[in-house]
Amino acid sequence: PHSCGALYCSPHCSTLHSLNGHTLTCCGPIPPSSSSSSHPLIIFKTYAIQTNEIILAVESIVTKIISLCLRGARYSNAVMLWEDFTNVPWWDVAGGMVEEEEERRRVRESMMGVCEEAGRMLGEAVRGRLEENHLE
Repeated sequence: PHSCGALYCSPHCSTLHSLNGHTLTCCGPIPPSSSSSSHPLIIFKTYAIQTNEIILAVESIVTKIISLCLRGARYSNAVMLWEDFTNVPWWDVAGGMVEEEEERRRVRESMMGVCEEAGRMLGEAVRGRLEENHLE
């Protein structure tokens, strides 16, 4: 149903995945053409794979929160599931593993930059998908 190649064990699981945000970042509806590589979703997913695939996990969480809000949930309730999970920012965890202070600073700044850029790209991609579906 998504035309992206995602496989599901049942129609129910496919529906759940759609309700939990898949439709916001599914690349299936993007027509294959020479311009598809410039589509915001393709740019975001390529960036995520090239930098750190954990960004794709964050994408799932962000799109689930957006989907819950689109279905009427309050933002504070939608993010509640992940509040305990985000105690320490990713760049502090990874940077904390580096002993030398200057290198730790570089790692931290680099990872913050990756997150900032990924967030910008994901925002652009999701805004585009919301506009395409008249959900903005």
